[in-house]
Amino acid sequence: MALSLDTVTVEASRAEDARAFHAAVFTEGATADSPVVDLNGTGRLSFEATGSIATGFRGCVLSVIVERPAEVQALVETAAAHGAEVVKPPRKELFGEYTAVFRAPDGTLWKLAAATKKNRGT
Repeated sequence: MALSLDTVTVEASRAEDARAFHAAVFTEGATADSPVVDLNGTGRLSFEATGSIATGFRGCVLSVIVERPAEVQALVETAAAHGAEVVKPPRKELFGEYTAVFRAPDGTLWKLAAATKKNRGT
């Protein structure tokens, strides 16, 4: 049986700001109308206000696997342009993958990975 998640709910002190950040990074042509962020058909993110400002590790690391290193690079650049902290810059790893890690302004850590070191295909 394969595990499947429909929606992951992220707690943030400012849920609307967190939703706007994630929509800007992970979706093209995102609108402010939707309360959830659709991850291009692979799942959804919803956001709930905590009422307080969280500090340190938020207990949540989410990962995204993409096809090419260029996609990892583009996601990190977009996230940084919208206020994310790049924790681990994009780079080739020892065993063949290409990875990066960033922390969203709400504290959520995101690990991005491509299973190959080379950009192939379109």
